[in-house]
Amino acid sequence: NSNMPQVLYVGRLIGAKGVDTLIQAVEGLSVDLRIVGDGSESSYLKSLASNQRSKISFEGWIEYDQLPSYYNSADIFVHPATWPEPFGRSVLESLQCGTPAIVSRIGAPPWIVGNAGVPFEPGNKDDLASTLSELVADASIRKKLAANCGDRVEQFAPDRIIPQMLSEYQNLLNDVRSC
Repeated sequence: NSNMPQVLYVGRLIGAKGVDTLIQAVEGLSVDLRIVGDGSESSYLKSLASNQRSKISFEGWIEYDQLPSYYNSADIFVHPATWPEPFGRSVLESLQCGTPAIVSRIGAPPWIVGNAGVPFEPGNKDDLASTLSELVADASIRKKLAANCGDRVEQFAPDRIIPQMLSEYQNLLNDVRSC
């Protein structure tokens, strides 16, 4: 049913990405889950998904220039990693397309999404299911989060980031020279 909210995951299909948590979390929810990516856990995750009543599709590896159409068609992006990722490019990509994100409360993703997303406890399928349910049930929350995406993306614009990076490198060089 195309009227069901579209939930999206984009990334490698490996244990640390927490896709198994996402698959378990959508059980019983009225959503379509699209999983974009490939990896060593692909067979395991497909097997896990085959036991679910929810609609889950595996899209495989997708060319980078095709990804915006996936983000644009999604209502909610989920980044369920269980390890402290230093950045999480797919989170920023979802925000660039105006798609609010649910992210694990670990590593950089909660900082990246800021007020354009909602964090949940890493590896906790019940917390993720509850968070997803809330966003699925209330389009006004999704709309409010989506409205914040542009401002969050702006925080990572090259003209803002590059001077900060250069400054940090200069500070590091100065520290090394003073040793």
